[in-house]
Amino acid sequence: MNRSIAAALLALLPASVPAQKPVPRLYLAPELTIAARQLNTAGNGGANSKGMIYVGPDGRILYTMSYYGDVRFFDSLGKTMPVKVTLADREGEIGWIEHAGWLGSMFWISDPRFKQVVLLDGGGKIVKTMSYPTWVYPHWADRRKYPLFASMTVFGVYADSSLLVRPERPRTLLDTPGFDKTASHLVRIDKDGAVKRLIATFDDDDGNLWLRGAGRSEHVMQAPVVSRSFWKVSGDGKRIVFVKPGTTAADSGTFRVTSLNENGDTVFSRRYPMPVVRVNKKSVDSALATVKAFGDNTAEDIRAKLAQKIPEFRSFVAGLVAGRDQSTWVMLRSMNDTSKTQSALILDERGEPLATVDVSEFVQPLVVDRTHLWGTDRLKLSVVRMRLQATAPPPDTTTVPVSERL
Repeated sequence: MNRSIAAALLALLPASVPAQKPVPRLYLAPELTIAARQLNTAGNGGANSKGMIYVGPDGRILYTMSYYGDVRFFDSLGKTMPVKVTLADREGEIGWIEHAGWLGSMFWISDPRFKQVVLLDGGGKIVKTMSYPTWVYPHWADRRKYPLFASMTVFGVYADSSLLVRPERPRTLLDTPGFDKTASHLVRIDKDGAVKRLIATFDDDDGNLWLRGAGRSEHVMQAPVVSRSFWKVSGDGKRIVFVKPGTTAADSGTFRVTSLNENGDTVFSRRYPMPVVRVNKKSVDSALATVKAFGDNTAEDIRAKLAQKIPEFRSFVAGLVAGRDQSTWVMLRSMNDTSKTQSALILDERGEPLATVDVSEFVQPLVVDRTHLWGTDRLKLSVVRMRLQATAPPPDTTTVPVSERL
């Protein structure tokens, strides 16, 4: 862990957070690299920070560099498998990937282009397709709790053909006093679109302010300081994890992690320490002073709306990864604004801290468990698997040819 963060976690521990045992520091060591040249051969052109990785129960690695790129398969040793799933082909059966994961040994893809969920076997062949339901709707007994929804985003697929979805575009036909229109919702639905149960309700505000100008034009402004919350669903859909930084005087110096199971039951909800640093009011005022009017919105109105999104205290939470073994990695940025290195606090399935580990600024963590990290190396344009160990590995002195960085 970055020394400044480690010191702050010890020195600035709020009294309201239960004392925790010292958390061991571990190190990431390279274990497997699927190099840019190999990815080029596979037709992907090398890894990038926006690529997607999915790790199967048998350790195989699926990679695509975009929502529309081919999905290539590599075995657990990094050898290219004779399997390719083609996306966005005019004559193909799959449009593109929005989200994907695992149902046992089968790989599922949510495909919003063709409005379907596709299940693939280990050889990349389509086993089953499930059309998106036309509507997400409540059972009659819950008609006052939920409206109808005209669309959805799929985040999980289960053995009973039910889906974990975020319903969207509500259409209210009846009064629904039990439904919060300002919040985001995760629900389990059956194959026909009926809501089986509510999994979570949460605020998905990312600090953006959407403004409408003349006609239909829109413009997005972001508050000069934001305190983002994050949420992730594990690849098998069995854990839904939320992290919310404390931003007020009452919960400053902490962030809360809440983990739910696939039925929406709370597995744990705990706070963990982070540095206590007030937002610099002078810098905020200076940034807000540059805001100009847009459309019918005056500069004063925009400043006031942006000011409501600015927290009292800075957040050092930078991201979240839900582990394939029900662990959780919370990514933390350094207190030093010039540092690009992040650290991760690794939690077990009950929320107990297992370790802290530094993560290179060039490595994008995409899949994790309590012993490994899979991700993309932006410097070498490669897919990497790294193992956690108790000792620091030798420094990497490998020189990357310019041709492999391009």
